[in-house]
Amino acid sequence: MNLVHILQGIGCIIEYAIPMRKKFDVFKMISSYYLCEVDTTTFEQNLDPYEAELGFRPVWVDIDTAIQTNETVLCSDSKRPPLWTAREVFMLEYIKERFLNTA
Repeated sequence: MNLVHILQGIGCIIEYAIPMRKKFDVFKMISSYYLCEVDTTTFEQNLDPYEAELGFRPVWVDIDTAIQTNETVLCSDSKRPPLWTAREVFMLEYIKERFLNTA
């Protein structure tokens, strides 16, 4: 997909953690979220090495499937989930409630 237009900001999550590198005092991650308009043009996948190692592949799923899949990863006993998983579940639930709730 290709970004056509940023419609509005949705929110920002700031996370702090213990850094993996000893020369730093703190790790700070700022994640900003936007409601955007996209076109349907697809492109060849170009992954970063860590994304390829994790087996990333683009797949369009509905928001409930995305939330459930991430929650399954969070509850898995097999290995520690990626740090961003809880953040993404939080934001997906917020987006669902704020922008997709038709009740």
